[in-house]
Amino acid sequence: MIKDTPSIIHSGAIELIREYGYTNVSVNQICKKANITKGTFYYHFFSKDQLLINLFHKEMASTLEYNNQNISTLEMINHNIEVVFNKIENIGYEITSEVLSIELKHGGLVNNIFDKDNFLVDRHILIISLIKESQGNGDISPYLNAEEFYHSYCMGSLGILFDWCLKKGSYKLSSKVTKLFQNIFLSGSMHDNTRKDLI
Repeated sequence: MIKDTPSIIHSGAIELIREYGYTNVSVNQICKKANITKGTFYYHFFSKDQLLINLFHKEMASTLEYNNQNISTLEMINHNIEVVFNKIENIGYEITSEVLSIELKHGGLVNNIFDKDNFLVDRHILIISLIKESQGNGDISPYLNAEEFYHSYCMGSLGILFDWCLKKGSYKLSSKVTKLFQNIFLSGSMHDNTRKDLI
């Protein structure tokens, strides 16, 4: 059987990080846990930071869920949002905080976490198409285009994510983001004429 070395490294690293904290775990410890050499580690990852980012991206990319016939497009948007932030809650604020810190240093995740050019490209395409469909059904206001709605949601949810990390996961992340979703997507439909007058 061919070993999936990156997955073995991921599993060992996440176990160590949860036990000792990210800053207290060394590449040597990860190698020992995964029963690999440092050469093997650096063949797959150029640093511990890159390993953590890769692990986070892999976990997040696994959350994509497509529509089915049993729920509306609006419910499917909300469902995908809940799935993402439930996954982040399961990952934990400690690891998520480290990911945000690393990406702030390198200008990655903060600029691109919800961007169409990053690891969530399939989710971007799906959510945009669902927003357009919901606008066609009259569930979401057509005044802003789907991209503008999505961008507003992304910026707001990123702010909530930072706040959740700063407050050490003291509240349910997915509930806060769901409220944001309702304010952005649903309030727009109810107050569309008022918004036109103000802009």
